[in-house]
Amino acid sequence: MSSDLSGVYGRLNEISEKIDDLETTTEALAKNIDNIKKNIDNVRQIVIDTRKEVLEAVENSKNELLVALTALESAVADLKNYVENQFNELRDVIKKYREEFLAEHKKRHRESVALSTYQQDFLKNMDIAMLGIRARIEEISQALKELEDKTRRIDTRLFEYSLHLATERVEIK
Repeated sequence: MSSDLSGVYGRLNEISEKIDDLETTTEALAKNIDNIKKNIDNVRQIVIDTRKEVLEAVENSKNELLVALTALESAVADLKNYVENQFNELRDVIKKYREEFLAEHKKRHRESVALSTYQQDFLKNMDIAMLGIRARIEEISQALKELEDKTRRIDTRLFEYSLHLATERVEIK
């Protein structure tokens, strides 16, 4: 029996060691669980703080965007007013020039009726003068052709004479 008891005591010692190991492991797990709970609480707090920061940043961005949008609306309204003023000024200038053009057109029309007879006479005289000028140009052109022909003949005679002189010099030598 003593061998049976020593086996039982050995087993009890093993079980006792395993229980001690389990207690150590359980204590370590309990510490880990406490650390995990602390980490979860820390993460939860970080999430809460981050969420607050994000909400504040979004609110600030929203406010900045609203300010920018208001400034943009004001700028667009100013630009619209400026463009409308420019168009109004342009319309006034166009109206003024149109009136001046119409007045000038009427004036010139009256003058053109008066000048019509004068212009027709002038154009007839101009046509007659142009015909005279063309005839004179033809005469001059014909005279130039005749002069050119005479010049060619003279050049030919000079060339023939220079050949004749050259021939005589050769014969004299």
